[in-house]
Amino acid sequence: MKGGEEKPGLRVICISSNWPGQRHSFGDVFFKRCLVRLSENGHRIVVLAPLVRFRDSRVDGGGRCIIKQPNYFSFSNIQIPLLGNTVHWGNYFKASACLRESKVIVSEGFIPEIVYAKFFSSALSAQKVARHHGIPWVVSVGESVLDYEENLIPTHGKSVIQQVLQDADGIEAVSHELSEYLVRRFEVCKSRVHMIPNGVDTNIFHGSAREKVRKRLGLDVGKFIICFVGADNHNKGARRVLRAAQRLRCKGMDDIGLLLLGNTKNLNSKEGVEYAGRAMPEEMPLYMAASDIFVLPTTNEGMSNSILEAMSVGLPVVSSDLSFNREILCEDNGVLVDPLDVEAIAKAIKRLKINQNLRCQLGLAARRTAESMDIRIRVKKIEKMLVDVIR
Repeated sequence: MKGGEEKPGLRVICISSNWPGQRHSFGDVFFKRCLVRLSENGHRIVVLAPLVRFRDSRVDGGGRCIIKQPNYFSFSNIQIPLLGNTVHWGNYFKASACLRESKVIVSEGFIPEIVYAKFFSSALSAQKVARHHGIPWVVSVGESVLDYEENLIPTHGKSVIQQVLQDADGIEAVSHELSEYLVRRFEVCKSRVHMIPNGVDTNIFHGSAREKVRKRLGLDVGKFIICFVGADNHNKGARRVLRAAQRLRCKGMDDIGLLLLGNTKNLNSKEGVEYAGRAMPEEMPLYMAASDIFVLPTTNEGMSNSILEAMSVGLPVVSSDLSFNREILCEDNGVLVDPLDVEAIAKAIKRLKINQNLRCQLGLAARRTAESMDIRIRVKKIEKMLVDVIR
């Protein structure tokens, strides 16, 4: 480029079915942070955040991103005999709403070059919008594609996903394992799959003076606090963490406290729980910084953002000894266990509790790993993917 002339940015329509709301800011804050970074890098971003009609229509702003909320009807998550789960059928209404809004955007002068969808739940919308406007489209997938397949008609789930993914001009996968799975399971073209690991904003998630943060949050300064982030379900394993902590408390370690952050409010009254329930995105770094260790015995992930955030704060991590974790965790920066073995989880917690030097060693290594996966690195890779697909 001549004399400081800036390279023109891309014009991108992004579609998110889980954009954070003003009243309930627990949507896909990870996607939002990436798009804000893209817009700050000079790209023009219009986000379509489709909204089920009659629900709260207020959303968080997206920095320089323009946010649009097309309304659509949904049958929610209802099981119908022979037809399966209606979540899929609702996506057709969502796609039509996104197409309608995209036509308005174009009529107002925004001419998109590519459509970028987050998760498979937005893929049908992206496909419809892109094909109408004659532009390429890409979709970012994680473990959600596996959950989505389970919720579709048992005999048609694979074929529906396969048809959509094979039509995509690019697929962003968050791990090598997921990349290989997409090629093997859905027979997508390997050259169209872009492996882009999740990233963490290391400027937001960093260590802080633990005692000071605990006082600010009203947490017991003298407790050994275990942090968990996720829903109260079998996959994430909140109750396995709770049972592991209870076993240790029964053995005399009654100074153990639990922070169960996420859709876990029903666990708030359990013994040893300091707090259970949702935390605002801006509070999450504080809760992690107030903790001694992070524990997530999950059974299924693409690549866990919560684990990356805990590592960025400098927490030693106890998580699952499964293939999806091995791309970010090893014996040098964490402790890997059988996620279904409560006794193994308890032993890992005890090992870290009684060995401060080990906690410090693992925490420092975890922070170094997180720095190598900073969100700015991820955004650069997303930029390259979008440019390559457009070309």
